[in-house]
Amino acid sequence: MTDVAPFRERPKLLLCPRCGEVLERAFEAVLTCLRCEGLWIATVLLEKAFGDPRWPRGPSMWWRAALECPECVLEGEARTMLAVRAGDVIVDRCPSHGVWLDRTELLRLMGGDPEPGSVSPDLAALRARLDAPDAELEQLARRRDEWRSDLGQRRRAAQEYRSWLEAEQRRRAEAAAAIEREEQARRRAREQDVAAARAQEDAARAAASAQEEAAARADRERAEAQAENERARRLATEDRTRKRAEDERDRQRAIQRLGDARQVASAELERHETRIITLRDQLRAAEAELDGARARLRVIDKQLEQAQAPLPR
Repeated sequence: MTDVAPFRERPKLLLCPRCGEVLERAFEAVLTCLRCEGLWIATVLLEKAFGDPRWPRGPSMWWRAALECPECVLEGEARTMLAVRAGDVIVDRCPSHGVWLDRTELLRLMGGDPEPGSVSPDLAALRARLDAPDAELEQLARRRDEWRSDLGQRRRAAQEYRSWLEAEQRRRAEAAAAIEREEQARRRAREQDVAAARAQEDAARAAASAQEEAAARADRERAEAQAENERARRLATEDRTRKRAEDERDRQRAIQRLGDARQVASAELERHETRIITLRDQLRAAEAELDGARARLRVIDKQLEQAQAPLPR
C-alpha cells in the first residue's frame, strides 16, 4: 500500500545536485539551495526570461559533465547533465528540464557584478530581468531575428525537397516503364513457350501417325509374306516386333522431352511472375515514400507561410 492520500499528489522534493540538500522554491520555476546558493532554473523560465529554452548556448564540454539532473533523479533516471561553456562560465544543462547554475554564475552570464553583502545576487538579477517591462519586447525581437535568419534555410530545404520529389517522380516513371517492359517480355516468352509446346505436340502426333502407317504397312507385308516359307514368316515377325519396341521407346522419349519442356516453361513463367510481383511492391513502396515527401512539403510550405506572416506589434 502507498502512503500517499487518495487524490493528492506527493510533493516534489528536488535535491541539490552539488551538495544534496533539499532545494527551496524561490519563485516561479526557480529553486535554490540554501547551503551552496546554487540555482535550478526550469526550461519554461529560460524561455520567458531570455527568449531561449536552451540558454546559455555554447560548446559542449562533455569531459566536465559530473552533476545529475534533479528532475531526472526524481523520475527515477540518474541522467548526467551536459556541461556547456558560455564565455568563462561552465554551466550544467539537462536537455529536458532546465539548467543548474552555481553561485554568482547567473550574474556573471548577465554581465553584472555582485554587490558587497548581497545574500543572493543571482536571484535579484533574475527577478529584475523578469520584472523589466521590455523583456517581452526584446524576446519578440530576438525571435523575429531568429525567424528571419532561419527563413533562408527553410527555403533551401523546401527547394531540396522539391528537387527530391521531381527525382522521385522520374524514378517512379522509370520503374513503371521497366514493369511494362517486363510484362511484355513475359507475354512474349509465354507465347513462345505455347508455340513450342504446340509444335512438339504436332511433331509427336505426326510421329505417332507415321508409326501407325508403318505398322499397317508391316502388317500388309506380313500378310503377303505368309505365302512364303515359315522361316521368312518368323524373320518378318521378329523384325516387326523389334520395330514396334523401338517405335515405342522413341514415342516415350518424345513424350518425356515434351514434359521436360513444359516444366522448364512453367519454371520460367513463375520466375517472371515473381519478378513482376517484386517490382510492383517496389512501386508501392516508392509511392508511399512519395506521399510522405508530399506531406512533409505541405508542412514546410505551411511553416513558410506562418514564418512570412507579419509579427504582432
